[in-house]
Amino acid sequence: MGKRGLGEIWANIVADIEWLVKKNCYERVNFFTSLLQLDRLRGKAASILEGSEVILDAGAGPGYSSAAILSKARPMKLIMLDPSELMLSHAWKVLQKRKGSLQAIIGVFESIPLSDNSLDGAATMFAYRDAIDYEAAAREMCRVLKEDGVLVILDLYRPDSLLEEFVVRTYLALIPPLAAFLTGCIRGFTKYFGLDKTLDRMPKLSELVTMLRRYFKEVKVDKVLPGTILIEARGPRKEACGGGSL
Repeated sequence: MGKRGLGEIWANIVADIEWLVKKNCYERVNFFTSLLQLDRLRGKAASILEGSEVILDAGAGPGYSSAAILSKARPMKLIMLDPSELMLSHAWKVLQKRKGSLQAIIGVFESIPLSDNSLDGAATMFAYRDAIDYEAAAREMCRVLKEDGVLVILDLYRPDSLLEEFVVRTYLALIPPLAAFLTGCIRGFTKYFGLDKTLDRMPKLSELVTMLRRYFKEVKVDKVLPGTILIEARGPRKEACGGGSL
């Protein structure tokens, strides 16, 4: 498969997301881009983690995915991980009534500042595609989860079919900029140009599943929207995790 991830463009993508959050564009545009299904999809992903006492929200961003996890999974403790202090500050404001069960840490997928086997569950919602290195991120998730832990990934994906990929690329090239324009984020709609090109950094879906199966015993995939998948990965293969990070 070769190394996949945002690599050298990662910092630029993070800066764009921060700008969109500061301008109150991020959530509005994502809601319309998801065909008004964003809350339902987050809820569905979070429900898989029900019963998990300690959960990581990896790439927590401005806190909306964390809110879904607190509402649906009801963990004793939720750890929000994000590389952006601005994002985590916004998340604290969104979730201020639930601070007793929250912890926020600055970090990246590829080097999670948590102990081995310390989590019952982990989720990454529309954030895994922004990893610097997909495989290093999966390996770290495997490391920090307990042997019976579960990883949930809700995100865009790169289809195996050329026809399906054409449809997804066309959708991503047109709909997010249009949604930004229609929701009043006129200055921000240029941030979404070229979003379809991020697919070039992704593994194809079959490659992604194969990679995840190196680190998890059971991997289930549900195509919840055109271009959007929900992955449930259970049973970390501890012999495959190692202890390395970036």
